[in-house]
Amino acid sequence: MAFTYLISENFVKERTALDGNVDESIIRPLIRDAQELYIVPILGTDLYNKLISDVDAYVSSSTPIPEPYKTLLNSYVVNVLLFRVMIDVADFITLKMRNNGVIKQGNEGGQTVTLQEIQRLSDKYEAKATAWEYRLNYYLSQKCDDFPEYTENDDDGDIHPDKTHHVNGIYLG
Repeated sequence: MAFTYLISENFVKERTALDGNVDESIIRPLIRDAQELYIVPILGTDLYNKLISDVDAYVSSSTPIPEPYKTLLNSYVVNVLLFRVMIDVADFITLKMRNNGVIKQGNEGGQTVTLQEIQRLSDKYEAKATAWEYRLNYYLSQKCDDFPEYTENDDDGDIHPDKTHHVNGIYLG
C-alpha cells in the first residue's frame, strides 16, 4: 500500500524560505517522518487514518474532504507538518552522509554557515512547530465532539491521542 503524504515537497517550498532547487528526495522522507512521529501521536491512529482515507478519496476520485476534517487538515495539521519538516531540512541539506563519513556541503555562490547558525534556524522552526501543535491540540479539545475518531480510539495496538497542551512558561509564584 502506498504511503499517503498530507503535504507535498512543493507545498514546503512554496510556504517557506526553502530554495526551489532543493532536491525533493531530501524532503519526502522528512514529510513521512513528521507525519508518523508528530501527527499520529497528536491525532491518534483512528483520526489519522480517517484523514488519510479522506485525502486518498480526494486524490483518486476528487471526492471533497468533508467538514470538519477539511478544516482540521488545512488549518492545523499541514502547519505542524510544515514546520516539523523544516526543522530537519536545515540539517539534512547542510550535512550529507557519504561512504567516507558525514560531510558538510560546499557553497555555491554563498558562505557556509556554522552549526550554531543551523541550530538557531532549527530553533526558530521548533518554536513555530510547537505553537502550531498547541493550536492543533486546543482545536481538538474544543471540537472533540466533531471528531468521534479522536475520542473513541480504543483498538488494541492503536496510538491514542496525546491530549495534553504542551506549554512552557515561567512560574511567577
